[in-house]
Amino acid sequence: MAKNGTHRGGRRIRAGDKPDALADKIAGGRAAGIMEFPMTELDGADLADAAELFGADIPNPSE
Repeated sequence: MAKNGTHRGGRRIRAGDKPDALADKIAGGRAAGIMEFPMTELDGADLADAAELFGADIPNPSE
């Protein structure tokens, strides 16, 4: 504890060893998990009321 009563210890950002890669965990025989995220399929009907955007040529910076 510091003189002013605050706790200033603890873990610092980026301190410690980096975690092993998934391939290294599997090769070492350790348990490893793969995160799966649900995928949402989009159809053309989902975009019926979307805005229509048009592109434009960008002028040169000297112009």
